[in-house]
This record gives sequence, C-alpha cells and structure tokens, in this order.
Amino acid sequence: MNPTHMDMEEKYKAERAQWVKSHSDAQVDEYRTDALADTKTLEKTRRAVSESIKTKYNLLQTAFRDFDLDKSGKLSLFELEMGIRAFNLPFPHEHILQIAQKYADQDGDNEISYAEFAAALSDAERAHDLGEKW
Repeated sequence: MNPTHMDMEEKYKAERAQWVKSHSDAQVDEYRTDALADTKTLEKTRRAVSESIKTKYNLLQTAFRDFDLDKSGKLSLFELEMGIRAFNLPFPHEHILQIAQKYADQDGDNEISYAEFAAALSDAERAHDLGEKW
C-alpha cells in the first residue's frame, strides 16, 4: 500500500522537528508545501538532482551513505531532502516529497533503500516513462 502524500508529509515533519531540536544551532528554512508540480517539472528537478550527485560523487553508494544521516541503511524523506539541500538547488520541499513518492519510494514504506535511490537517479527509466529521448 502506497502512503498518501499526507502520511509522507506528517512523517517528514516529525523527523524534521526532531532534527531541529537536536541541532539547536542549525538554521532551517521553512518551505512552501502548497505547490504541486507536474510530471515534466518533477522530471527536470530529478534530473538536476541526479546530475549534481553524479558531479560530486564517483559512486552512488558514497552519495547514499552521505545522505543516510542515521546510518540505518535506508533514507528517510528528511534525509533525502537534507542531502538534496546540500547542493543548494532551489527546489521547493513539496517537489522533493513528490519526487520521493513518484520515483524513489517504490515499496511505499516511507524510506528509500539503496536500490530505490539508484533507480530514481536512472535517466533511462525516466525517459522511457515520459516517452521522450534525452
């Protein structure tokens, strides 16, 4: 069963609040949560994230380990967003959650395994899904 967007948002908010509490010196921006993106916008966002990760990391495994803040072996939605935010990409919080739900969290457990992470960054699958050539 896939989680609803509200389920994902609630889990994200709880984890974010816990992180902010444990990092009292950190400054965390507030993000708009009212702007849903269409498929093409999400794909452009996913491609920009993918290119940024590929530019910084030689191996996806290294990126995954860096994003996995609690070293659980899975990425929470919060960890995914924190990893993406480290690239200073100007994407709304809402778009990141949509990308996680649409492309990454294939089993609906609100966590992203390494296999899901790697598949979400694959250009070939996304191009096929959109019926476009890159």
